[in-house]
Amino acid sequence: MGVKGVGHSLSPMLPPEGLISRNTGHTAREETKSDNAEYPDSVPTSLKLASLATAWITQGRELRVRQREELRRALNRLANIRTWVALRADPPASAIRDVEEFTTTGLRIVQRELRDELAEKKSEVTRLKEVAEFLNELARAEEWGDPVEVEYSHTIRQPEGLATQTTTLTLVDTEEAKVAAEAFEKKLQNWEKLRSQMQAELESRKRQLKEIAGSVSAFAAFSSGVVADVLALISQTG
Repeated sequence: MGVKGVGHSLSPMLPPEGLISRNTGHTAREETKSDNAEYPDSVPTSLKLASLATAWITQGRELRVRQREELRRALNRLANIRTWVALRADPPASAIRDVEEFTTTGLRIVQRELRDELAEKKSEVTRLKEVAEFLNELARAEEWGDPVEVEYSHTIRQPEGLATQTTTLTLVDTEEAKVAAEAFEKKLQNWEKLRSQMQAELESRKRQLKEIAGSVSAFAAFSSGVVADVLALISQTG
């Protein structure tokens, strides 16, 4: 079998995301160019609030000192995005709804990324077996032209936990292909075990995010004290 060219890539690409928007009155903020909580400039704030909501739930509905400071910074950014207006009253309902909306958006983004990652994990072993078969085909090739590039992704264990690693092999002849095929076959079983473990962790995380999504209103209400601090600061500097 003749083999030509570089670019026998067998790795998938990760897909993108969607949108959510809302309009309310003037009680806590003025209108901005975009009321889209998934507008590119808004996404980091949405993700930070989602992260803090997750921490709040998993820590028994409490935030640590450092996390409260992160919440204050996130709400300060939200105040700028939604142009909150300081009022001589308790935090208005529209500001609390902004917190709830951005937190919900952040959780939706995380959930979408998690669904994509789960889909990748579920098909990972099948794709790795296809790579093994392709490497064995290369190992039997009698003629070679240009080097052949083989790219694949598999699960690894790192100090901070399980992750996905992408590896690229550049093979120039039959002998290199044989060595690569043998090494790949030896690692395949361990990669399958790690993949199963990571899929179980992702499924658990998916269930956790669903539970957290049901507590967003409570998190937004909890944030009202920090919202009041941010509005007080706006009043002082405005």
